Amino acid sequence: MSDSPFFRILIAIVPIMTATLYLAGLTYYEGFVGGYGVDPSLFSLASDTTLLYGFFSLGAIGLQPFNNIILIVLSLLLLIVLTAILSSDARVKAIQTKVASRLERHMPSKEVSGILDKGSTSYLYIAGTFLLVFLPFFIAVLSYQSGEKYANLNKDNFKNQTGKWVMLHSIGSITPIRGQQIACGKTHCAFWLGSEALILAHDRVEKVTAHVQTE
Repeated sequence: MSDSPFFRILIAIVPIMTATLYLAGLTYYEGFVGGYGVDPSLFSLASDTTLLYGFFSLGAIGLQPFNNIILIVLSLLLLIVLTAILSSDARVKAIQTKVASRLERHMPSKEVSGILDKGSTSYLYIAGTFLLVFLPFFIAVLSYQSGEKYANLNKDNFKNQTGKWVMLHSIGSITPIRGQQIACGKTHCAFWLGSEALILAHDRVEKVTAHVQTE
């Protein structure tokens, strides 16, 4: 099984896709928290949550203008996998042999064929390098921007008294504070108050009640 083309391709693709998904989730989260003026390093994310944010970024928000490009890339990857599976079948190999023998009489000379083979190989290397290097970079930039966009949308909803908000009861505050929860880490939580962010240690928070206002 480990010698099959499908297995080798799967081993090569899965780590790249996972790393890209993780990068998209991380940059999306940094853009979201940074959109409130808060340092994202104060609130670290678990790996599984980062991957989940990656799904949200790529599927729902981050790459809406580039859905066609992503669809084409995924289709090409699927085509490669299907080709690898079919190429390992004996019947498909027999058909390929028959087709190749019929095409040999129409093939160009060996010299021309060698040049064409080298050109196609170079093209594949260039295309592969572009996908591996530049596509994750663009995904990271777009994911960061989509995180900022979502933060601004939440701030607008809070200003218009719609969406999710909380009533924060904290030590040192006589009356509850209306805010919007941004993020929580191991020691601190951040809340948006409308014009600034408030960061409180866990031991300073007495109670938080969540509310949702649709209109």
